[in-house]
Formats: sequence, structure tokens, C-alpha cells
Amino acid sequence: MATSELFADGKPYLILYHLMYWADDHRFCPMCSLWIDGFNGIAPHVTQRANFVIASRAPIDRLQAWGAHREWHRLRLLSDDGPAFARAIDAEDADGRPDSTIVVFAKDGDTIRHVYTAHPMLEDRERGIDLLCPVWHLFDLMPCGRGDWYGSNEGFDASLRPLAAKA
Repeated sequence: MATSELFADGKPYLILYHLMYWADDHRFCPMCSLWIDGFNGIAPHVTQRANFVIASRAPIDRLQAWGAHREWHRLRLLSDDGPAFARAIDAEDADGRPDSTIVVFAKDGDTIRHVYTAHPMLEDRERGIDLLCPVWHLFDLMPCGRGDWYGSNEGFDASLRPLAAKA
């Protein structure tokens, strides 16, 4: 699918988050998954004004299964067809190492422009896209702040087993 096909309903903007995936061990990034959990909640608001998609180098069946497991029912999930796109937006380096990335495209007639890119890594910590993560904002309200807390896929394990029933 061409980038131009991701623009729908005359909306001139496309926001794309590229979810990190390690093919060697079939694992999705826990921090990306945390952010996308939040995106799922706000997607109806965002899509009133812009197209919004989640892309990944994961095979589409694996991505869709992970999305279903995380209950990402409000998001459009897309799998890259080869490394070209991920590398073009710096979501993957030449050695195939992923980097979580958010990009924005704007369409004017037949012209599509890449207008914004951000990566969350700052000083070896995922703190570069704080404005996109409500979890950080809530932690900042506590006297202890964020501390060294790091997101986890615990409870959302990669084997896609159902979560234990809640009491």
C-alpha cells in the first residue's frame, strides 16, 4: 500500500507510529505497546481530524494478534512490506535494528510531505516523546515521580495466552 492510500475522507494529515518488533524472538517493544495502549483510547478523537495508523515490521498476522491481545480495536494496524519504509523514516537501521518512531505526513493535492519525525530515545531512556504518553504525566503527579519505572509486557505476554480472569 502506498503512503497516499493511507489518506482517507479528505483528511490532509497522516500520523503514523512505527511499533518496534524484534523478528529474532517475535517480541514487541513494551514501551511502544504502552504508548499504543493510550493511543487506542484517544484514536476516535484523533481520527476526527487526521488519519492515524500503527505500522510495524512484524508480519501482519502477528501484529493483528498482538493488537487483539492488547485490545487495540480502534487502531488501523499495518505491516511493512520489506525494510524500505521503516528505513526511510529511520524506524530501522541498516542492520535491521528497530527504533520506535512517530512521523506525520501532510497531503496537499497530489503532493505528500513528510513534516515531522520523533524518536523516544533520549540518553538511553524512552523519554523523548513524553507529550504522547499520559502514563508519564500521571507518574509526575506523585511525590516519587517517574523514578526508574520501565514499561513491561507482563500480563500481555508474547505467547498471546489469555490473561487470567479478574476477580
